[in-house]
Amino acid sequence: MPITVAHLELLSRHFHFDINEARVLIGLPVKIDKINQQKPNPKKSTDKRPDIISGFISANSSDPKPKRPSTPRGPTGYNLYVKNAGISFKDAASSWRSLSQDQKDRWNKRAKSL
Repeated sequence: MPITVAHLELLSRHFHFDINEARVLIGLPVKIDKINQQKPNPKKSTDKRPDIISGFISANSSDPKPKRPSTPRGPTGYNLYVKNAGISFKDAASSWRSLSQDQKDRWNKRAKSL
């Protein structure tokens, strides 16, 4: 299946390559910039955004949020209590609620020390 010019332009926007360089590479005529009436120079780009090609913006043009490095979190007092008490997961919440605040504080203190 031969590639059409429309396919080539779609690929150039998605993969961020110069459409005119691709046209030269596969032997198609280069589009002339109608504003300046000259061939665009891909090496002399004043565009600061590489995702803008031929006046189109790619779907991924917005900058993704920088990911924070993930640090493993330690267990909570509740986690330690459920693990060490040997109770079922179904009864864990009600059992934790029935503990006194002093007992909860002890479990939380153990968790922080880990």
